Amino acid sequence: GGFVKFSPFPQVPSDFIQVFIKLPEGTPVVQTQLALDHIGNCLDEIAAEDIADGKANPIKNHSQFLGFGQGTQGTNLAFFFVELTKSELRDSDAEEVSKRWREKIGTIPGVRQLTINAFAGPPTGLPVDIRLTGPDFDQLRVAAKETRERLAEFPGLFDIRDTFSEGKREIKLRLKPSAEPLGIRVDDLARQVRAAFYGAEAQRIQRGRDDVRVMVRYPMNERTSLAHFENMRIRLPGGIEIPIKEVAELEIGEGFPTITRVDRQRVINIQADADKDVADFSKINKALYGDASGNGDSLLKDIQAKYPGVTLVMGGEAKDWEETKASLTGGVILVLFVIYALLAIPFRSYLQPMIVMVVVPFGVAGAILGHLVTFQTVSILSLMGIIALSGVVVNDSLVLVDYINRRRSEGIALMDAVRQAGAVRFRPIILTSLTTFVGLIPILLERSLQAQFLIPMATSLGFGVLFATFITLLLVPCVYMILEDLKRLGSKFGNLFKLG
Repeated sequence: GGFVKFSPFPQVPSDFIQVFIKLPEGTPVVQTQLALDHIGNCLDEIAAEDIADGKANPIKNHSQFLGFGQGTQGTNLAFFFVELTKSELRDSDAEEVSKRWREKIGTIPGVRQLTINAFAGPPTGLPVDIRLTGPDFDQLRVAAKETRERLAEFPGLFDIRDTFSEGKREIKLRLKPSAEPLGIRVDDLARQVRAAFYGAEAQRIQRGRDDVRVMVRYPMNERTSLAHFENMRIRLPGGIEIPIKEVAELEIGEGFPTITRVDRQRVINIQADADKDVADFSKINKALYGDASGNGDSLLKDIQAKYPGVTLVMGGEAKDWEETKASLTGGVILVLFVIYALLAIPFRSYLQPMIVMVVVPFGVAGAILGHLVTFQTVSILSLMGIIALSGVVVNDSLVLVDYINRRRSEGIALMDAVRQAGAVRFRPIILTSLTTFVGLIPILLERSLQAQFLIPMATSLGFGVLFATFITLLLVPCVYMILEDLKRLGSKFGNLFKLG
C-alpha cells in the first residue's frame, strides 16, 4: 500500500561528506580554485549559522584537493573532504548538512559535475546508473540527453549527469584520395605534423646527471596560429614538398579525453543520486526497465525503438538488487527447508512441522509493522533480520506443540491437552519474547554511525518476535486442532472407501 517504503540499499548518514567538482576540459587551475573557494565559503557559512543559533559546530575538519578526484587528474578537477563531529555530539546529521550546503552552493557557472556524498553504506553502485552502449557516438549522445531529461521528471533524484566528457578543440586531419598516388600514408602525415609543431628528437646530450634532448621543429614564430598550420608543407617520398591542403582535409572539432568501451562498444553512463526518503524506486525502475513480465511502456523500449543501434543496460543499485534478490531467494528456501527437516525428525511427522512454521509469515508481518512504527525504510539489512527471525519465532510454537504431544501421549484428551499447554507455556513464552525484545532496545536507540547498519536487522528481529508471540498463543492451538479434525475426516473417508 506504500505505507512502508522499500529501498534495497539504505542510505546511512556518514560522519564524512565528500564533494567532487568537474569543470570543462582545459579549464585553468585559477578558475577551478575559485569554484573550490566558493564551496568552502558556503561550508563556513553553515558552521557560522549553527554557532549563532546556539548549536554545536557540525564541522570538525575539512581538506581541499585541487587537480584530481575520483581516480583521475586534471586542472578542471577538485575534491573537497569534510569530517563532521560525531553524530552523538551534533544537532544535525550529515544529510541535513549536505542539503543546506547544496542550497548555498547553488549553480556554479561552467560546472559540468558537482556531486555531494554524505552517506555511508554497503559497497553498491549509484542509486541510478544506466549504461547506454552502441557503435554510433552521435546516437549515444542524443539518447543520453533524452535519458537525463526523463530522469529529471522523477522526484527525489538529483545530480543527474552522464560520463561523457567533451574534450578540447582540435584539428582533425583526413587524407584525401589524391594523397594515395603520391605515396603519403596516414602515419607519414601524423609524423610530419608532430615533428613540425612538437618536434623530433635529434640527439641527447649528457649534462651531469641530466639528459638534454635536442628537438628539431618549426621556429616559435611559425607555430603559434592556425594560419601557420594551414601553410605547412608535407614532404613526399621523392623529397618534393607540397601544401598540406593538397593531401589532407582539415576540420576543427572537439576531441575525446577518454573513450570507454564495453565489449568493443562505446559506452555512456547516465547517473543520478537520490533522496531515498522521497524517491520511489519501485516506480522509477518500472518506468526505466519495465515490469518483470516485460509488459508496459518503459524508457528501455523507447530508446531501443528510436535508436536501433543503442542498447540500454541496467546498472547501479537496480542491478545489484537483482543479483542480491536471486541469492536471497535461494537462501530463504534453504533456511525454511532446513527448519522443516529439523522439526520433522523429532516430531516424526510431515504435518506437525507445518503447525510450528505457520507463525513465520506473521513474524514477517510484525517486522514490517515494526518498520512502520519506527518510520524506517525496509532494506536488504531488514531482510537479513527477517531471515534470522524465521529461525527464532518457531521456538515458542515448538515448545507449545511439543507440550501438547507429550500430554496426549499420557492419554489426556485433545482439548484438555491444548488448554493445559496454553496455560503452562504462557509464562515462559511471554518472558522469552520480552527479554529478546528488551535486549535489542539499546541497539534500536543507538545513534552512532556503526549502529545504523544493525538497527534495521534489530527492528525486524525484535518486533517480529514480539508480534509473532501473541499470534503463536492463539494460532498454534487452533491450527493443531484443525489438523486433528482433518485427520479424523480423512480416516472417515478412508473407512467409507474400504466399506465400498
